[in-house]
Amino acid sequence: MDKALKAISYAIEMERQGEYFYSSSQARVKSPKAKLTFERLAKMEKGHMELLINQYNSLKNSGTWGQILEHTEKTESFFEHREKTENIHSSEYESALGDISIIRMAYLLENDLAEYYKKMSEDTLDPNGKEIFEMLYKWEIEHRDMLHTEYKALMEENWADMGYSPF
Repeated sequence: MDKALKAISYAIEMERQGEYFYSSSQARVKSPKAKLTFERLAKMEKGHMELLINQYNSLKNSGTWGQILEHTEKTESFFEHREKTENIHSSEYESALGDISIIRMAYLLENDLAEYYKKMSEDTLDPNGKEIFEMLYKWEIEHRDMLHTEYKALMEENWADMGYSPF
């Protein structure tokens, strides 16, 4: 149980740092799309942190993992809706060239956390604990993949504006 509590404590801190990163990055990015994305990701990371705190308390107080039925993330519907309804003009991307490095950092943050959750799901024997880590892994992968798509779009848009294409 001590190993699980330490794993959850680490995850809580990582989610806290993720929430802080996204909240503080909202002020640094220029793209309205990036601002909205970071706002939503900050809220999602806060939700992950709350889920993990509840699990930590349950494990510490009763020795068992808590139920997760109430904790569902709507990342797919949010990202699908945004993709369908937003028309980002190239001028917005041009003004957001500096956003590329911030989006890349966000991608790496999500990737690292996803890998951590994957490892924890593999190492956790308790079925409820395994399910929680697998769920968190899937959420972080969705975040990572969405950020990768935005990163590529920004890169490709700026390549086209400069008359450059690596392929």
